Amino acid sequence: MGTVENVDLSATRPSEYLREGLLSPEGKPREGLNGQHSLGMAHRLKGEGTSQTTVLELLESLRKASERLIPKDAENAPLKDASRKALETAWSATGPAGTGVLGELRAAVLPLVKDTRTLAAMLLHVERIARQLGLVSTAPPPTA
Repeated sequence: MGTVENVDLSATRPSEYLREGLLSPEGKPREGLNGQHSLGMAHRLKGEGTSQTTVLELLESLRKASERLIPKDAENAPLKDASRKALETAWSATGPAGTGVLGELRAAVLPLVKDTRTLAAMLLHVERIARQLGLVSTAPPPTA
């Protein structure tokens, strides 16, 4: 067993953990993306008072915009400018998704979404954040 690091989850910043993109050179989600980083984002969202419902509504909006962008076959395809604009609109710059922690995530992640593979990775990341937020919102505070 290795040592368990005490990670400050409130220090999770999308601009830092997404610096090298959503995917590894092998095309898989980067290590920690849907584990430590999504958990850190969930803790930050909880801290600012963003509800799981807000994140789930964002996810639904992004999924609706994405449905016609992801082809049925598994081939990776570049996204057209109009498609990227539709995602930006779905991730509305106004309202709760345009400010605070979700706004930070939006600013860091949208420029990385250039094709259907990175789009799928973004959707999975937002879904994982929503799921983690549900868990941390219902968990009792740790006892000292």
